[in-house]
Amino acid sequence: MRKIALFAATLLFTFASFTAKATAAAPKMDQSNLYPRTFIVYEIDRDEDIIFLADANGFEWEYEGVEDWHAGDVATAMMYDNGTPKIFDDEIIKLHFAGWNIYDDCLCDGIR
Repeated sequence: MRKIALFAATLLFTFASFTAKATAAAPKMDQSNLYPRTFIVYEIDRDEDIIFLADANGFEWEYEGVEDWHAGDVATAMMYDNGTPKIFDDEIIKLHFAGWNIYDDCLCDGIR
């Protein structure tokens, strides 16, 4: 009986130490690491299931999941900064349709 208890305790300790190491390696995603960003969909690759986005600063992004997106759609996103000051490693966490397409706006007549 004592061997079984010792084995169970060893197994539990080993599992707990691996779990602690695995969770400690991942950066903490709290609200200070999240920020909003607005994009325009400029290209869609339906074969690869990727949409290509551009923000107001000219940075280009990719997002997996074509769904109902169309070129010219305005999207809002929740971004994660990966705990770094650089924008190049940031990730799109959620992407939502903002409710309109730039080609539907009267200011963009004739662009199509």
